[in-house]
Amino acid sequence: MFCQEQLGGLKDKKELFEKAGAQVIVIGQGEQDFAKDVCKEYGSWYYCVGDPERTSFALYGLGYTSYPDLTSETVKTGAKRARGGGFKQNWKRTFATDSDWLQLPGTCVIDSQGKIWLMDRAEDVAYQADIPKILKTVEEIKKSTAK
Repeated sequence: MFCQEQLGGLKDKKELFEKAGAQVIVIGQGEQDFAKDVCKEYGSWYYCVGDPERTSFALYGLGYTSYPDLTSETVKTGAKRARGGGFKQNWKRTFATDSDWLQLPGTCVIDSQGKIWLMDRAEDVAYQADIPKILKTVEEIKKSTAK
């Protein structure tokens, strides 16, 4: 549900990212075709990549939640927020063989040279990327390369 909410939240942000000169890449836990299908469902204008072994998640130091944390107040509040936005838990996707529902998400901003400018690692599964913070970081990159 939270991944759906994140993708849905990006749906109307294309112009903001294009204006900032940024490309968005969404990395999901499933196979490539599965990732593309899920992204397409939410109006994808961004690149979608499947990573069923979650190699990229490990490389960027994204952790795991615990079963007790899934019932925390933060997650309950996030679930209420997501449901209020029309998002529903898709249990078939949650329990897919290449899906680990304890895997925490994150957000990176990486420049064209491979330098990481922003690395937000989620502390809970209800995490949503901070779009203004991402766009501010993109502007910082633009300013630094314009010098």
